Amino acid sequence: SQKLVYVKVGSSVSTRSIVLNDVHKVAYEGTLGDVISSSVTGDALTLTVDNGTATGDDTLILTALESGLLKVDYRPSGISASTETPMIDPNKTWSSIGSTINTTSDPITITTSGMKVEISKVPARITIKKADNTTLLWEPNSGGMTDGIVKFKHTTGQNMYGIRSEEHTSELQ
Repeated sequence: SQKLVYVKVGSSVSTRSIVLNDVHKVAYEGTLGDVISSSVTGDALTLTVDNGTATGDDTLILTALESGLLKVDYRPSGISASTETPMIDPNKTWSSIGSTINTTSDPITITTSGMKVEISKVPARITIKKADNTTLLWEPNSGGMTDGIVKFKHTTGQNMYGIRSEEHTSELQ
């Protein structure tokens, strides 16, 4: 099913992550594989990611909505965006913020004045940092995006807000 995560990097609250929806089940294999291709449109980075023998490769779209706000849209097997996917405000439009997206480096980077996002290519894994390079969230090496959850790890004791945060494992799901 399509998964949307919004990560807020700010001064009053270190990080806010909201995991939304459970649209429908799609066949897939394990977690995200290697980045196959990338494209950039404005402040959005679209990655095609190998998912093994499952039909259709995965799509991962990361969009810098504000200098400290990132939208992560994971679509297993390249499924289309769903009108049934709940949004914080589905009618909200976002102005371009002029983020810098570098797809030639490994890791791929999205940089704004308030955050830096790194996406390793082999395998595809996301790390989200403050502008000062302090790591806030990262996908575990075993993978964080599968059909059913989007999982990030964080340092124990950080203010983390989200759905199904498991303190004993320091994972935010």
